[in-house]
Amino acid sequence: MEKRKLSSGSYFRTLMILFGAMLVSQVAMAGVFVYLTISQEIAEDPEMMSVMVYVVPVMACSMIGLSFVIFSKMVNAAADKSSLSDKLRGFQTAMIMRMALLEGPAILAATAIFLTGSIYFLVVNAVSVLMFAMMIPRKEKVIELLRLTSPEINLVNDPDATVMEYEVSDAD
Repeated sequence: MEKRKLSSGSYFRTLMILFGAMLVSQVAMAGVFVYLTISQEIAEDPEMMSVMVYVVPVMACSMIGLSFVIFSKMVNAAADKSSLSDKLRGFQTAMIMRMALLEGPAILAATAIFLTGSIYFLVVNAVSVLMFAMMIPRKEKVIELLRLTSPEINLVNDPDATVMEYEVSDAD
């Protein structure tokens, strides 16, 4: 087993790449389905619409609400850890959970556009994407949420400082 080190700069870059990829995928999927709907490649399905008109908003509200509750609990648990590495690992896990729960309603709404042929669901998609975009993982927010000490803040603010170590197995 080999130990790899992760710098503060790499940690936040990784979070931003993940965030950006998930954001772009939501927008791209909705864009493709809206284009297909507008160009009449997808016919309206009234039977599917009668189901989705209830399912999509309820699921969107539930998943958005859950994203806040679960994120808060996971971040509080991470903040109570003793090492910076454990705190950041916990935050990363919480952030991935939050992003997945916020991505769900956008994907569901885009799928509803595809299945029903109705652009009505674009509103739910747009709200979900905006909620997602507002949750950008900023260094200052991480410092605040994890209640970091002064030495930990100094490490996080130094892009070359090692903030996490993890083991990787040899691929032999």
